[in-house]
Formats: sequence, C-alpha cells, structure tokens
Amino acid sequence: MDNINAEKIIILENGEEKIESTDSGFKDIDEAVEYFLEYDTSNFPINANKVTFNLYEDDYPHTVMFSKFKDKWYRSEYRINFKGYYLNDLLFSVDGNEIDIANYLYKNIDNINSECNLELDTEYLKSKIEPDDLIIEELMDKMNTNKAKFELLDI
Repeated sequence: MDNINAEKIIILENGEEKIESTDSGFKDIDEAVEYFLEYDTSNFPINANKVTFNLYEDDYPHTVMFSKFKDKWYRSEYRINFKGYYLNDLLFSVDGNEIDIANYLYKNIDNINSECNLELDTEYLKSKIEPDDLIIEELMDKMNTNKAKFELLDI
C-alpha cells in the first residue's frame, strides 16, 4: 500500500489561503484520519479561521476539517447541506460541515426568523446553537412550521 499524502489548507481571518504539504508517513488512510481528527489545534496560526487536511491514498480522498465557532476550534470529517424553505420557496441553502452550519445559523438566525415569520426567541436559540448535527436538528424542529421547513442533508 502507498504512503498517505497530506495537504494542509489554512484560511486566515482576512480570507488569505495558505497551502502546505505535509509528509505524514502514514501507511493507512484510517490511521491518518484518526491522527488528524486528534490534531493539536494549538499548532494552528492564531489568525486562522479554518484548517483543512486533505488526505489522499491512491485516488481515494478524505478530508478532516477544523473551524472556529465562538472562538473555539471544532473538528469534522462530514459535509452536509442546510436548507430552509418558506411557502415551498428555497430561501436558505448552505453547504459545509456542522461547524459551518452552526456559524451560519448563529449569524443569521434573526434574518431566518424574520424571513420565515417564525416569531421565535432568537437570543434563546443563539444560546443553544452548537456545531453538532443532533443539536442543529433539534433547533430545526423548533423552527419548522406549516409554512417554514428546514432540512439537513448529507453531501
């Protein structure tokens, strides 16, 4: 089996992107993924917003992503899509991981509340938002009405 090739992509707060090759020395993709899921985030630049490790074994790619939510680092290896409809019209659609979706909801919950006529306590909802797909689904259950529907889909 070939060595695992790893690439680190850093997105800084100003939007600048830095790409670094990483000599991982791993012989197995599962071992590499496990290692990068436990990666020490204190090694990230202080002004980084997102760090992605792209891992390649032959032609099989795998990604481990780190993003900040409320100034704390979280990790993910899954990609999902959040969609919000009002009167069957698609108003909101975000691709990313659960951290990206949590950040989107946190920043846009007031707008979603207004656009979908939800009349929810958005400050309470903001306090409950976490980058966890189960918590996001619980919040979406509170946001769903006869006129507004929200869904989370695997990509």
